[in-house]
Formats: sequence, structure tokens, C-alpha cells
Amino acid sequence: MGEHLKEIYGDMLYVIGFNFYKGSFNSNPGNIIGNFIGNKMASFTIKEGYSGSFAAVFEKTGIPLSFMDFRLASKNPEIADWLSQEQYIRSIGAIYVNEHISSFAPEIPIESYDGLIFVSETTASERMNKD
Repeated sequence: MGEHLKEIYGDMLYVIGFNFYKGSFNSNPGNIIGNFIGNKMASFTIKEGYSGSFAAVFEKTGIPLSFMDFRLASKNPEIADWLSQEQYIRSIGAIYVNEHISSFAPEIPIESYDGLIFVSETTASERMNKD
């Protein structure tokens, strides 16, 4: 979908990624091939982040909530080089396989996003009662 939006909006499109180091979140349980297991949303917790991940670099700054504009940051050649390298970025969506390492996808950040919001530790959203 992002490619189609980029064709339509060109440089007016600004894609923001989201990444976290550890914490809880809600998703549908799935199996290793990405199929739903049942049909019920569940809460999951990742107690410790992966030290080899893109988020681990943000975590090392000690700043619990941050935003990086890749367009601006990449004016620094060292940061541009880092953003142009394949990184392990957490990828959790509608389905989560309860295997820590399988929640990462190799991506080149500057090719996927224009900026990124980083949260050190997330908390799962609370579901509303359907009374």
C-alpha cells in the first residue's frame, strides 16, 4: 500500500514507523506461518528486548520516548550510513507468534520510513467492556 501512496503523493507523503524495545501489547495469537490460532485477541509481554535490534540502539540512549526524522538525521553521514544498513526491526501486527525472535523483520530503515517513533517500554491497551 505504501508504494501506491508514494506514487500518488510523492514527497508529500511522510511515513512514520513505530518501534519498541520491550513491554506488553495486544494481538491475535498466530502460528509460525502467520495463520490465526483461534479468533480472540490476547495480551503478550516481551520482558527483555533483543540486543541486536534497531530498537536496542535507541534504548541505549536512555531516552524512553523519542522521534527521529530520518530526512534530517541522515544529513550526518554516519547516521545516514547506519539508517541505510539492514536492521532487525520489530514487526508485530494483527498476528503475533509467541516467539521473541520471530517478531523481527530485516529492513533498511531509510527505505521503509521517513521517521520513527521509539518507545522504550509499551503497555497493552485496555479493552472496553461491551455492556
